[in-house]
Amino acid sequence: MWAPSAPNYPFLPSYGSPQTPGPPPVQPYVIYQRDPAGRIIGVVSPGQSTVPISPSPLRLGPGGTVLPGVFLPTNPECHTEDVRKLVGNINFDEPHQQARLDTPKDLSISLLEHQKIGLTWMIKMELSRMKGGILADDMGLGKTVQSMALIVTRRPENPSQSQAEPVSPNGTSSSQTTHSTAATSKTPVSSVPSSPSSTPRPRDYYTTLIVAPLSLVYQWKREIDTKTRNNCLRVYVYHGASRERRPHILTGYDVVVTTYNLLTSESPRETPAPTEPGPLFRIKYWRIILDEAQVIKNRAAKSSIAVAKLQSRYKWCLSGTPIQNSIDELYPPVRFLGIKPYNQWDAFRRDISGPAQSANLTPRAFQRVQALLKAILLRRRKTDQIDGKPILSLPGKTVHEVKENFTTPEAEFYKSVQERSEELFQSMMDANAVMKNYANILVMILRLRQACCHPLLVLDRQHRDHLARLSLEAKSQLDRADLTSILCLLCDDISTNPVILSPCGHIYCEECVETQVNNHIEDSEPACPRCQHRFSLKQAIPVGGGGGSGGGGIQPITHYDDDGTNSTHGLSPSSFIPSSKIIRTLRIIRETRADQPTDKFVVFSQFTQMLLLVSRALAREHIPHFIFDGSVAPMEREDMVKQFYDRPDVPVMLISMKCGSVGLNLCCANHVILLDLWWNPALEDQATDRVHRIGQTKPVTVHRITIPDTIEDRILHLQADKRDIIKRAFGEGDSEKLGRLSYQDLVYLFRG
Repeated sequence: MWAPSAPNYPFLPSYGSPQTPGPPPVQPYVIYQRDPAGRIIGVVSPGQSTVPISPSPLRLGPGGTVLPGVFLPTNPECHTEDVRKLVGNINFDEPHQQARLDTPKDLSISLLEHQKIGLTWMIKMELSRMKGGILADDMGLGKTVQSMALIVTRRPENPSQSQAEPVSPNGTSSSQTTHSTAATSKTPVSSVPSSPSSTPRPRDYYTTLIVAPLSLVYQWKREIDTKTRNNCLRVYVYHGASRERRPHILTGYDVVVTTYNLLTSESPRETPAPTEPGPLFRIKYWRIILDEAQVIKNRAAKSSIAVAKLQSRYKWCLSGTPIQNSIDELYPPVRFLGIKPYNQWDAFRRDISGPAQSANLTPRAFQRVQALLKAILLRRRKTDQIDGKPILSLPGKTVHEVKENFTTPEAEFYKSVQERSEELFQSMMDANAVMKNYANILVMILRLRQACCHPLLVLDRQHRDHLARLSLEAKSQLDRADLTSILCLLCDDISTNPVILSPCGHIYCEECVETQVNNHIEDSEPACPRCQHRFSLKQAIPVGGGGGSGGGGIQPITHYDDDGTNSTHGLSPSSFIPSSKIIRTLRIIRETRADQPTDKFVVFSQFTQMLLLVSRALAREHIPHFIFDGSVAPMEREDMVKQFYDRPDVPVMLISMKCGSVGLNLCCANHVILLDLWWNPALEDQATDRVHRIGQTKPVTVHRITIPDTIEDRILHLQADKRDIIKRAFGEGDSEKLGRLSYQDLVYLFRG
């Protein structure tokens, strides 16, 4: 008797319901090959040969019976047509050899030649089966401008005559007031007529949604307002407690700009308690653009899952670094774009990332990656040429690898930290418990990296007092710390300046928590993303070496009070001794300014406490400077950058890598100092490109300060390996490029 069991067979339809009444129809008998564990490894249909497939996670029925009609998502034959469509989109002609459009009439600027080519390619992709793609130009080549050109060139087709009137957050219409975050047209638009339920219905497929990091949201609005003609695009910044929440009003704008954090907070959840979708998820968009799309690189992160739930006709990812650590990071953009069959993780892992990361690596593995990218991605480097000339005529960039030795006390301190770490690691190996203590090992590595910068980052005298303030629940949570406890849920990265939220014990990056507090999206206090406990900034307890700048205005720091603290930037006692890296930083600034008094410097570190120690040293030298970290409110960030441009008496800006490696234009400076290394070389490239970009008029010098014979040597080695992965994926440098292949060759590349 037919009685399907939903718990045992969740992949089967629920027969007996009104949608699927009665038993299923009789199917041709299908034979499944299984391995000894019972996993399906092959399928044979009548008259066909065996088709091998990856082991399926699905189990057969009780007693090994096979039910007809079972769908195997890992069956390659199911995906052959999708693969044919994908490879059919590959064009081996270089983009600059193809026709190019001119600058759209609604832009107030002239596109550069590579931007015209980019616009032409983006239009071609929207008209293709892909309905979008990845624009992966180098940082500083104008991905924002090319996207704006696309927006004004391909407006919604035959938009509905019913159109919502943009309103300000206080509810007044644009005919009554000018909203500070929306550019309204000169001719007011009519209101949407009420539906039978008296609730106006949002207009489908009209609005372009742009999702960006917080630091870029207002920059997008400013760029659209200043680079388009006659207010041809109405822009609304969807952010803040007083934001407009009515979808039918939001769809009255041509462009809505929001943040990843806010989008994620509105995403419907099924656990622990089901939630309704927020306004952003009740709209069908004309186009969605993810700026700095590497933000969604973790496929299991909430932001990555949230963007995949959005509905639109066209989808785009903008990222100068779509691959930062591994090929797996390509999957979230592919899933968001809906590129079949590789928007399914099993297929992507089987054909793309698995072979490319296999110990038995073959040339074919990276050819598959290159073929996939060639079908959906356009990437130009600053050094590329178009029409026999470089894309950009930028001044040169020189990278100095500055090797600075420890002082004797620093070397002794580092040795003690290293020996203790090695002892702990050996004990874990002896107990065969390395992976069980993965989080602890990462913290040990973090301490070694901090010891390379300054001992005070490791020796926090107030650490015990901080931990004493934790609640019993938080202490219990900390005792159970595992990998997730040091992976920040807000940025999906390892916490370099970890803080514990005392109500619950969950750990995040200090910069992320400060940003969350300063820009929380609700009228009440922000909530822990993991458990929804409400918290305030005072309840974010540093985990050794922490402690942010404390916020407070945008005036440059010029001195410190007699008691060893600055009124707006709380620091450790004034008796500190500058480390070798700080002394070398001061020397670089001092010697350069002696020869070039107008030169400016941007100093990056992942540790906010390190920036504060550098700040104290600069103040001792009477060098005015800014500190740009997570404590600076969004509206103040633009003012701070503007002051840095306009004030010749402020030559230095200290920037937290996490807050300032994307979105900032700092080409008023021509020196970059990197105080510490990160596993991800792309993050460092993003940081230096804040200075080496369009608008730079001076040669740029990058000073990367490292300590020899320390963990930093091993990080440099890891960075080289990751750069090699990126080059091989894109066919850059000395890596083997994907040559001109026939359509059949490309299908064979994926299917064999």
